[in-house]
Amino acid sequence: MTPPSPSFHTTPEYWTELIAARKQRRLCAEQVDAIRTSCGSRCGKTHIGECAACYGKALDRMRRRYAESGEREWFTQRKAFLQELDGLFADAASRKDGSGSASGGGSGGRGVAAIEARIESEKEAWYRWVLRRHPEFLAARGGAGGETGGAVRQDELRGMLDDPDRSREGMVGMVWQGIGEPQDWAERLERLVDKVAALTGKPPNDDDGDGDGDGDDNQDDERKKKKKRKRNNEEKEKELKKLYVREFFLDPATGEPLRNARPYVDEYEAGGAATLEEVIGRIACGSQESRRVQPQREMHRLRLDDLRRAKTAFELNKAQAKGRAKAPEVVPGEDLYDLPTCLVCGARANAGEVLSCSVCQAVTQSGGRKKLTVYCTRECYEVGHESHVEMEHDCEADGRCAQLLDEDVVMENSASSTGAFACRACFEERDSALFCSERCALENIADHRLRRHGAATTSAEEAAGLVAPLAEVVGGILQRENPGLEMRLVAE
Repeated sequence: MTPPSPSFHTTPEYWTELIAARKQRRLCAEQVDAIRTSCGSRCGKTHIGECAACYGKALDRMRRRYAESGEREWFTQRKAFLQELDGLFADAASRKDGSGSASGGGSGGRGVAAIEARIESEKEAWYRWVLRRHPEFLAARGGAGGETGGAVRQDELRGMLDDPDRSREGMVGMVWQGIGEPQDWAERLERLVDKVAALTGKPPNDDDGDGDGDGDDNQDDERKKKKKRKRNNEEKEKELKKLYVREFFLDPATGEPLRNARPYVDEYEAGGAATLEEVIGRIACGSQESRRVQPQREMHRLRLDDLRRAKTAFELNKAQAKGRAKAPEVVPGEDLYDLPTCLVCGARANAGEVLSCSVCQAVTQSGGRKKLTVYCTRECYEVGHESHVEMEHDCEADGRCAQLLDEDVVMENSASSTGAFACRACFEERDSALFCSERCALENIADHRLRRHGAATTSAEEAAGLVAPLAEVVGGILQRENPGLEMRLVAE
């Protein structure tokens, strides 16, 4: 699918607009001050509002600040606003009758106040438009916190755009809370603005001569100046690109491109026609497209995982079948040829009819440090096995056991219960850790992993995969370690 046009997402270089706004405000203020000073000296007025002619000149200069700005600023494309503003200036000028004061409440002063209020209102509308046009500001989740906090924060941010009582300052503060405000953002912006202004400012006068000489010499000089200006502009453009790459695409700690930024850096540095705005637009498009296809991508990933597991299981089964076909007659593990004495009576157990603790046997035969625990008869098993379990295989949760915390739970011994669960990692490490029930295992596995395995965190989603029914874990080990040996559970 073709991604949406980058132009929709492209954000202007707002710092260049800031540079233009500062320059135009300064020029306007200087020229209005000059009119005010001239009015005091030439017209003899103590306040410019007392002089209709000079007041009209000042109003016209302020009008041209917006209507005739030659640089791109926040209001440049807002034609309806500029037309309305032009009318407000004309109205303020026509209402000025000489008796009012620009600062004292006359008709002229009211006109200027209305103009200022209209400009502020339009600037607020422009800011709302920016947030609607560039949803990446609202999609950012920095500082939202939690798995659902991001969605809540985005809903709140979008809701404020339709709230007429929300001031521009309030919206700015809300956006900063949503995306996370860097501590030094203002200083960094000022430094960037100063650097960009230094690189994009007008070059010094290249006129080295006084204009005398014949026509051919003048033409040669002009060609040389054009070439020099062209070289200067090319050098400035290169330096500006380096500045933007450094500011937006490189990790300041390492000097290397940020994660996933390399293709965009290469494209921007290639020297083509792509502007920074266009590159940022493509990044925004890519981010939106990535979020859009994330559900399908996750579905494909899960499907691939299933196929890989199925293939692995198939290959394993095929290899095992091939191995069984070639292998000699299988025999039980060596540990079962030299059995210890009966735990209860001390008699030598018959290897053909021995009863054993399956947990001890699984750990021992997988290479653990435990020893086999056996019983020579059913009577010895019934006498000694329960106390053996209490001493060696009690519930790992100890004082936090679900049986102790919930009076409705029927007390059962962990290893003797068919509902017991085991920590997978412990058996993989040739050890054992049992829980009296699935509930007890899920509630206490996180604390167990911290104490026994050094795992700092365990999520609820992970917990279910970290434990398994004891019969499943132990049965798998015994079948693996004792091929060909018939084993049966002791009937209750």
